[in-house]
Amino acid sequence: MAKTSNPVPAELLQLFDKFAAEVEGYGLVDRPDDEPPFGFVNLLEEYDAPAAIALLNQKAPSFYGHKEATFHAFCAWAVAPLEEDVRFDFIGIAIKELLAEAERKAANLNLGSNTATDMIARYYFAGSQFIWNIYTAFQGAASFRSFGSGDYVAEHLAPLEAQFNSIVKLLTCLHYVSSNRVNSHKKPSVNLGMRFLDKLPGQQTRSSTAAYEIWGDIKDNAALIYAASSIKVTPTETLLSVILKGELNYSRDYRFFRTWIRRAKYYCDTTLSKMSEELYEANSVPLAGVEPQEFSFTLKEEELKIANDLINRSMNSKI
Repeated sequence: MAKTSNPVPAELLQLFDKFAAEVEGYGLVDRPDDEPPFGFVNLLEEYDAPAAIALLNQKAPSFYGHKEATFHAFCAWAVAPLEEDVRFDFIGIAIKELLAEAERKAANLNLGSNTATDMIARYYFAGSQFIWNIYTAFQGAASFRSFGSGDYVAEHLAPLEAQFNSIVKLLTCLHYVSSNRVNSHKKPSVNLGMRFLDKLPGQQTRSSTAAYEIWGDIKDNAALIYAASSIKVTPTETLLSVILKGELNYSRDYRFFRTWIRRAKYYCDTTLSKMSEELYEANSVPLAGVEPQEFSFTLKEEELKIANDLINRSMNSKI
């Protein structure tokens, strides 16, 4: 069998070997030995939410893009836990933005060489840890043919805004029922929440039928979804709304992460704990060790009257 010749000149290979040896270790950020790789946490079929929370809850910085791409993945999983393509789309969007930022920084140096600019962008501003742990794990540019355009977000999340609004109203009602402000022993339940939805006037919030359409898919993340709806990231948008629209902005939104998970833990402990054990455990297990943070519900006066009427009429019935 004829020996295959190497198409790359030996002197060029030596040059690149020397370059790699000197550059790859430059600016490495130490990470814990027991920290799972980015791909194991974010790119497998079963999402490792506890590992993602552990990273995102750290105050210490990590290597370039580590928290950014993980935050995007976590937000996607929070609202679409069964849609891994949505998660991959969010990750692809993050990687594209991170590469573009590194390239902008390199271009601003005005090096006069496209090759030098590209190498500085990749191996200095982005860095080898980003390239190997995130970009390569994502299968690089090949994956951009399928993910990173926002198409999956537009197809699977944006059309569900009305259903998510219904779910949020349902969860708000249950928050109210479980609060100390309700002078009754009525426990929160999904059925009670569904009846509450059916009593609401107008078309802004869909009926219980709309909520049922997605409840089975998102119920294990109900606390995270509800908590995200309670956090304003702009005067007109909540964390939940920007996730659903695919308009996540790490520099703007990540600062709310600890508030988000702490509010979700509070909802688990005060509301979901009074419901089914299965629902409580599914929501609370990823949040183990998170300190809860109290927050209030938001219901209009007419909605409060509807909730109170349902509570009073159901005190001696099972719904």
